[in-house]
Amino acid sequence: MHSYFVTPLQAAILELIWSQGPSTADAVREALHPAHPLKDSSVRTLLRRLEAHGYLHHRVVGKTFIYDARLSRHRVAATAVRQVIDRFCSGSVEQLLACLAAEGTLSAAEVERVTGPAETESRQQLSKKEEKRRKREKRKQPKPSSSGPF
Repeated sequence: MHSYFVTPLQAAILELIWSQGPSTADAVREALHPAHPLKDSSVRTLLRRLEAHGYLHHRVVGKTFIYDARLSRHRVAATAVRQVIDRFCSGSVEQLLACLAAEGTLSAAEVERVTGPAETESRQQLSKKEEKRRKREKRKQPKPSSSGPF
């Protein structure tokens, strides 16, 4: 797992590469320019740092570096959320959801929608296990004998 939090500007670069695909430093700089007027050297430094932390990789075509995402958007998001859970919620997803609900970031309905299917699935799995256990116990019980005095 990556222990490095990306900055908002690095996240913008990743988002750009995820949406546009492999890109040169010049293409990244031009795409970022309206919101982030950066020098070429600054963009190259940001790309190198993202590459050093495993978020990007590059290939060389002629003398040009073409950068591409090494990790998917979902993987980076999941890693970032896991880091928040580990750092601020003692590793507890439940604590994260409780904090989000308490702060109004998630409504009670959203928390229920997120946790509901998992709880339902867990209950179904427990019911299946309980049913299997009961069947095993029934098989272990001695059957009444059909040959008797009557």
